[in-house]
Amino acid sequence: MSAPKGPPQQYNGRLFNLTQYPTLLAVLTILSISSVIERDDLVLPAVIRPRLKLTNQQDEQPPAFVAHPWRVFENDAANALPRWAENKSRWLYPESKLLRTDLDEVIAVFEPDTERRKAAFDRAEYLLGLAQVSSGDMPFMGEYVLRGLYRDGPLEVAAEGRSRVLEGAGPLLNDLFNGDIEVATTAVDRLEGEIQRAASRAPFR
Repeated sequence: MSAPKGPPQQYNGRLFNLTQYPTLLAVLTILSISSVIERDDLVLPAVIRPRLKLTNQQDEQPPAFVAHPWRVFENDAANALPRWAENKSRWLYPESKLLRTDLDEVIAVFEPDTERRKAAFDRAEYLLGLAQVSSGDMPFMGEYVLRGLYRDGPLEVAAEGRSRVLEGAGPLLNDLFNGDIEVATTAVDRLEGEIQRAASRAPFR
């Protein structure tokens, strides 16, 4: 005996995008843990190598594209979540706030120190943005951008990221840019430019 069929469901693109949140959680988990245990060789398998096909009409794309926080949460959807409604909070980078909140206990198993865990999330968001730039996409900006407002000189995570990519033929240079130092430099420069623009738009700068 078959269940009765209900009325046909109308496609809801916003809800469909939200179904990719588990993929986004998985990507940020791997990137954060790779930062804690200093395993840059885990970045490629997390954000570039797997190919995901969401629908029959779409081409296969890497997780960095499919799970881009700005695609998963369109039109400020992360700020509209019920969890923020009680105190009417609105975050400048709500996707980042949500991810850090949901993953904090998971990453705490690998890094119990709160400040080091925050730094791991910073590096993970930077690496996600770098992977997106490497494939020609718009880079995601997270809470790490705001920490540049309280320091003189370049943002620490960006300076560290530049060093990790460009100094020595490490996994980030080889895996994300096929060892091409010129292409890598262009991508790092572009990401830093986007970070600076994002920081300059912060309302309390």
